[in-house]
Amino acid sequence: MTRSAQLGAALSVEWVKFRRARPVWVTTVFLVVGVAAMGLLTLLSREGSNPVMAAKAQSIVGAGGWEGLFAAADTIVSVGGLLGFGVVIGWVFGREFSDGTIVGLCASPVSRIAIAAAKLSILLGWAVATTLALAASLLAVGTLFDVGALDVDVLRLVGKFLGIAVLTALLAVPCA
Repeated sequence: MTRSAQLGAALSVEWVKFRRARPVWVTTVFLVVGVAAMGLLTLLSREGSNPVMAAKAQSIVGAGGWEGLFAAADTIVSVGGLLGFGVVIGWVFGREFSDGTIVGLCASPVSRIAIAAAKLSILLGWAVATTLALAASLLAVGTLFDVGALDVDVLRLVGKFLGIAVLTALLAVPCA
């Protein structure tokens, strides 16, 4: 089997396992919905009745608007995203041990390097897709709650957010 054939075989098998896994879907929903909701709530609590919470929110979101929403999302995804991405990355590799399939993987004609590369490729694709979905949900939430006009500065904020979220996902790779 050539290296590309091994990688292709490993990708197809790992993709089937990945897309059918409940922890992946649950984590994706929590990341996409949770970070957007927490960012919005942080932005809204800036004007809340509790002065202590309002002061804490003010320190994160500043003057509010799109910058405040994305500042809150940047903060939340840098902490919560590390946990969420780390759970999925650890689960993808760790399930082979808990399911007892690690022996079969080592005995298969596909090299361990191809299997690991396939897992990491799928995880990178998932992290980018989840990050894009999260950015879209932040834009939707910001538009629904009228946090300001969409302009070029918002695209800069989205780009910064995408960079932070993808780098956070890459930071979680040692969980494998």
